[in-house]
Order: sequence, then C-alpha cells, then structure tokens
Amino acid sequence: MELSQRLTSLDVFRGMTIMLMIIVNTPGSFETNYPLLEHSPWTGCTLADLVFPFFLFSVGLSGFLSSRKHGGCLTKPLLKKILRRTLLLLLLGLLFHAFPFYQVEDGLSVSSIVQLWTNIRIFGILQRIALAYCLGVLLCLLLKAPRRILGAAILLLLLHTLGLFLYAPEAPFAKEQNLELAIGLVFPGPDHIYQGLGMPFDPEGIYGSLSAAASVMLGYLTGILLYSEKLTGQRIQRLAIYSLLFILSGLLASSLVPLCKSLWTGSYVIYTTGIALLLLLGFLYLEKNTSFASRLFQPFQAFGTNAIIMLFISAFISQSLCYPWLVVDEDPIYGWAFTYLFLPFFAPETASFLFSLVFLFFCWLIAEYLYHRKIFFKI
Repeated sequence: MELSQRLTSLDVFRGMTIMLMIIVNTPGSFETNYPLLEHSPWTGCTLADLVFPFFLFSVGLSGFLSSRKHGGCLTKPLLKKILRRTLLLLLLGLLFHAFPFYQVEDGLSVSSIVQLWTNIRIFGILQRIALAYCLGVLLCLLLKAPRRILGAAILLLLLHTLGLFLYAPEAPFAKEQNLELAIGLVFPGPDHIYQGLGMPFDPEGIYGSLSAAASVMLGYLTGILLYSEKLTGQRIQRLAIYSLLFILSGLLASSLVPLCKSLWTGSYVIYTTGIALLLLLGFLYLEKNTSFASRLFQPFQAFGTNAIIMLFISAFISQSLCYPWLVVDEDPIYGWAFTYLFLPFFAPETASFLFSLVFLFFCWLIAEYLYHRKIFFKI
C-alpha cells in the first residue's frame, strides 16, 4: 500500500476520534445523556473512554510517519520539532483553561483576572498529549528496534502499576487514595487540578503521563509494523489477530489492574490499544478492497487533517456558548438552545444526543471549509 493511502486511513481514524470526542464533550446536558457517551465514574470503559487513548495512539503513529522523513533517527532538526510541538501543546492547554481569561460572573476587572490565574488548572487534555508525545516518541527514536520499543512500553506500564501498588498496597486504585492524587496535591497543588470528580483530582495528572506515553509508543510501533513489509490482506488479518490478543489481554489483566481512565492503568492501555488497532486495520482493509471508501471516508478526513485545531475550535465554541455574555431569556445560549429547541420534542437522552450531533454538524462545516481550502494547521 502506498504512503498516501496509509495517511488517508490515519486521517480517517483520527477524524473519527475527534468527531466522537465532540459528541462526548457537547451533549445537550450531562445530566441527561446516554450512559455509553459518559465517562465511567471510576473503573470500567465506555465508548467515551475510548476517545482519548485512540487519539494518543494516532499521535504515536503520526510520530512514526514524521520520523521517517529523518530516516527514523533522532536528528537535531527532529528533536527541535518534537520539543517545539510539546511546548506549543502545553501553551495551548494553558490558554484553553484560562479562557476567557477572567471570571465572567465578576466582570472584567483586575481582581477577576488575578482570581482566575491563581486557580488555573495546570494539566489537562492537551498537556497530557504533549507530555505523552514527547516521552513516547523520544523513547521510540532512541530505542529504534520494535522489540525494544514494545519492551519499553510494557516496562512503563509495569513501573506505573508498581508505583500505585507501592504507594497504597491495600487499595492501589482507590479514588480517595492513590499515587496520582498524592502527587497532584503536591504538584501542582489542590488549587490547580481538576475539581469535577467531587474532589481535587486530575485525571490528566503528571504521573499518568508515564502510562499514556506507552499508548503513544504502541501507536509508533504500529507504524513500524505497517511499513515493515507490503500490507496484503493476509498481513492485515494477522495484525487483526494481534489486536484481538491485546483486547483479550487487557480484559484478563483488568481482574488485577482495573480498567481506569482516570489513572490510565496498564490494562486500560492494552485494551484500548487493541481496539484502536482493530479499527485502523478495518479502515485500511476498506480502503484497499472497496471502491466506495473515498466517499465514505471524506467527512472523517476533514476532521482528521486538522485534528488538534478542530479539537481546540470545538471546545472554544462550546465553552463560549456557555458563558453569560451570550444569553437568551437570561440563559446562556447553549443551555437555552437545548431547553427550548430539543428538550420539548424528544426524550431527554435523545434530545441530548441530537444536540451534540447538531453541534458536530456545525463543527464539520468549519472542518470542511478548511479541508477544501487546503488550510491545514500543523503544530
């Protein structure tokens, strides 16, 4: 299979991931949502819990494709590119958490600006992507050989799991007491971590970046395997068996190490990587063996070619619509639209889902415009 074909399948996979992320992050109401589209309260794995590891898997695969232009070696230009991308992602993550840069309820004033910045969340989705990408891709470039990369990824998962067990041997994965929580309370501190779980705890904290880097490394390793020889139908089937073994191994391991997105446990990494690989292979198979693949894939490509910027744009728009500077009948327009345009006509769960689909459609229009204008934002 040609390079362009494989890039198309990666864009499709990445685009599907971003589209699912938008649906998960922008329901009409988080209180009336289909359970499958909600994150697990702590352990378990719903459809929503697949989004982030899928994205990190694609980040690793993209890292491999980028490294091929440098002969698969850690050259000085490539190192600069990796570090620049890492810093940009960290900065974008902080800017996203700072938006709108002052406490809207208190009005634009020095005190409202100071209050926001003294309580800003330091880590988050983009920061997790940055740290996992930097550590994972650098390790892959240094190790080079597939077996060493696989061994290092497994070692990271084992070290991450060992740390959890050493800190709290009796209950290493407990929500109220775990190593991720302990580290987060020290750095960056309780005022600068996520508060949405009923307590100060950041599911994108610094410790989980170790195991998240393994997700990136497995994506990188997938790139090596895909490019190591001609990708025939038989080879796709063989790789599909590997993906099924990953899924089964993750499920078996979950009896000892539970599937937990918030802690990014080893079983969660293995299980979600298996599903990601299986889906990617499915896209590759369709592209290789069907005539309608290009038409089927086109909506996904629009998102996949501008993945990071569409993630940022969608979050920026949804967050803006929730603030009281855009109100109808004294309600922010986001809540007003759901309450009066969707909720009266459908069951609450259906209304919430349809709202997210409409929001996705408007984001898709932006993605389509950028795609057809050949405007691609590279970070």
